[in-house]
Amino acid sequence: MPFEPKVKLGKVGNSFRVTIPMDMISDLGWKEGDILRIGMDERVLTIKKEK
Repeated sequence: MPFEPKVKLGKVGNSFRVTIPMDMISDLGWKEGDILRIGMDERVLTIKKEK
């Protein structure tokens, strides 16, 4: 079963922010400053670390 925590969408200036739980970031090996690509398909967002 996938780990799907509920998170809130917050407004910051003229953008929105989603806070990703640290456990998920650690498991992915991501760190502060990494460049991420955000994609959209219908009603689904995908986030991938740029290589």
